[in-house]
Amino acid sequence: MDYSTKEEFINDQYEKLSETGKTKFRMKVAKKSIDLDRALYLWSFFGWFGFHQLYLKNYGAFFVRLFTMSCFLTLWFKDRFTIKDDVKKYNTEVELQAILELI
Repeated sequence: MDYSTKEEFINDQYEKLSETGKTKFRMKVAKKSIDLDRALYLWSFFGWFGFHQLYLKNYGAFFVRLFTMSCFLTLWFKDRFTIKDDVKKYNTEVELQAILELI
């Protein structure tokens, strides 16, 4: 079957798992996924120094923001509009890795 997105692949493979496999999948995802509320909290209070990027495991972006104070807050402001997509992208990768380990 041809999948146009990672989400379609994950959903299709998830449906094929047994109940035990689904439970293992949910546990793996819950353990490694990132919480949007926590990322927004870090962005709002410590975002000038890039700590939300550290939480998202974007180490290069973290060091750029840390040493430039988010390029005088320009990157900090931009991150407010991209953080939701960054969290979703990270969590999709976590789900993909978990499903690949189980199939």
